[in-house]
Amino acid sequence: MPAITSSHYGGIYSAQLNPAATVLSPLYLDINIVAADLFVENNYIFMPREENKLQRFFNSDRPFVNSGPDKTYADYYTNSLKYGQMQARVTGPSVSLVAGRHAFGISTAVRSVTSVRDMPHTLAKFFYEGLYFPPQYDTRFVYPNKVSVASLQWAEVGLTYSTVISSNGKDLFTGGATVKRLLGYAAAYIDMDHLDYMVPNYDTLIIYNADIDAGFSLPLDYKSNDYLPDTHVRGKGMGLDAGFMWERKLKVPTDARYFRKLCGQSYIPYLFRVGVSLLDFGSIRFTENARQLGVVNGQLFWPGISDLEYTNLHDLSQQVSMHFYGDEESLVRARDFSIGLPATVSLQGDFNLTAFITGRSAENLAGTVKRHASGSGFMGRLWEPGNWFVNGIVMLPVNRTTASAVQPTMLMIGTRYESPHFQLGVTGSFYDNKYFHLGLNGRFRFFFVGTDNLLSFLKVSDYTGTSLYAGVRIGLRKGNCRELGFKCPDLF
Repeated sequence: MPAITSSHYGGIYSAQLNPAATVLSPLYLDINIVAADLFVENNYIFMPREENKLQRFFNSDRPFVNSGPDKTYADYYTNSLKYGQMQARVTGPSVSLVAGRHAFGISTAVRSVTSVRDMPHTLAKFFYEGLYFPPQYDTRFVYPNKVSVASLQWAEVGLTYSTVISSNGKDLFTGGATVKRLLGYAAAYIDMDHLDYMVPNYDTLIIYNADIDAGFSLPLDYKSNDYLPDTHVRGKGMGLDAGFMWERKLKVPTDARYFRKLCGQSYIPYLFRVGVSLLDFGSIRFTENARQLGVVNGQLFWPGISDLEYTNLHDLSQQVSMHFYGDEESLVRARDFSIGLPATVSLQGDFNLTAFITGRSAENLAGTVKRHASGSGFMGRLWEPGNWFVNGIVMLPVNRTTASAVQPTMLMIGTRYESPHFQLGVTGSFYDNKYFHLGLNGRFRFFFVGTDNLLSFLKVSDYTGTSLYAGVRIGLRKGNCRELGFKCPDLF
């Protein structure tokens, strides 16, 4: 939900995009009750646009069909690398507090990330159809580049600190970091660094050469398939978000070290802000119920693979090991493994659109900040400084040599109107530099809701994924003390 995290009323949410932004918030206290965010996208499996997507999801009389002539889904069998991404996040009780030049926060969340990267369309077709696809028989496929599939589910508790590093006239420079304790619930991954294979027919698989690294740690008894409810934490790790931000105020702020009450801190709107951050840098080491599997320069000839019978992961692992190595145990390399978070470098820019359009001086604009009660009418209030913004966000994945989930490249540009109690915004984003999404978001007092892919709910294009987020939070603004006659000094 970048539209919420990039808002200058983002509060504790802004730490998800750049921890350095929390100290610049117009909220001195922000409390998140609960928020949920779901994002799904891929460029291979789709539902035809003629389908009623919402009816499919909520009508149990029309189940999804994955095979046969009535198959609900179709696939883009095109000569391009395929990718898939699923991210789910539930943000639990979280809070941020701003005190002068310092801000503190604590956040909780449960997260799930699944990514498929750089999968050739021919390999994706065999995963989709099984080995029952004659057009690809008797063709030798060689994939020299890495194919990555990873899924990771975990809980995290983060401690955030940000501060004003320096101030020079109207310019403020801030830095911040969030240190996170990670508790892994489940994980699985496959990294294929090289794959050379052929499928002569539906019943035979030949692998001429393969370098494969895989691992899994799941809440299952691998020999009986029984669910294991007693052990929820199977891995532990640490994560880090860190960033810096430059903000140009509309007028020269005063010293932030002097204020009588937290609520008495005042807020000066900005002309623009620019930030850079490193997000989700870290990993989780799974040691409970974990298996790491490996094949180096592996060769395999497997006739009768269509008759493969197995009832659990232990049996499957032994049969694959037997065909690669001639024994049932060599495939398992270790009883633990590490998997990385979807590390990302982010660049952000946010501009006061009113100031740039009108060309009025920053001081004159700042002098109109408190005209909300001047009786200028609704249309007049819409053009108050600090209400209209245009922003841009770039997300770039950090390439890692070890197993990890991957965040896709994303470029988002948006515009929004926002006031203390209301926000409405529109975004346009490109994922993997190719696929355009139109988003819409809104906030009213304590509740916000939005989507980064509005068209996925309509019959205007094939359904390849969706985006939806919502949350409930409470924010207390600076300069909003109830004590009569109390004059709030400038925060900075």
